[in-house]
Amino acid sequence: MTHSETRLGDVIIQDLRRTGDTAFGESRSVFINTDQETFGVPLPAIKKLVRKHLRGYAFDRTLSPLEEEAIYLLEQPIFDSKIAGIQILAVISEKQLLTNTRVVEEVIKYTTGWALVDTLATDVIAIILRNNPNEVDSLIDWVSSNDNWLRRCLIVSLIKAKDYISDWEKHKKIVLDQLTHENDPYVKMAIKWLKSTT
Repeated sequence: MTHSETRLGDVIIQDLRRTGDTAFGESRSVFINTDQETFGVPLPAIKKLVRKHLRGYAFDRTLSPLEEEAIYLLEQPIFDSKIAGIQILAVISEKQLLTNTRVVEEVIKYTTGWALVDTLATDVIAIILRNNPNEVDSLIDWVSSNDNWLRRCLIVSLIKAKDYISDWEKHKKIVLDQLTHENDPYVKMAIKWLKSTT
């Protein structure tokens, strides 16, 4: 990237800032219980904006530039930017170019809060599992992670990808058995959700 070029992540942030609604952002922050900075852009609008910017992208097997832009957006201390980073990963997943959960383990530190984690699980990991069901074996390893958000991400991903995973009940039992003594309230809420999913 030359000095005269503007990186994709910054262009997306500029568009998010321009289209934001402060009142909506404040009401959403109360709902999701976060004090993160926000421009107030609804999730469907963020998805549409990201897809607009990626429409002409020449996708190939060299995805590091797009992954870098996703991570750049996730690193920003702005809720909408983080969602946009997740949406870039979602597009890559849909195109079956992101086939494992490695990048999720790298970015989870930027996705604290149930709203971000659940979006990551729903829009990225569930799609990875749809395209590559065997990846569930790597995912299950997160049950012993020290990161509360990674454990919640595992549970929500398992719920969202239920229809794509053979022996789903077996994986559900493994997770529930290993999290019997879970203390984190957000993980406990996800466990309750998993228990009710049949």
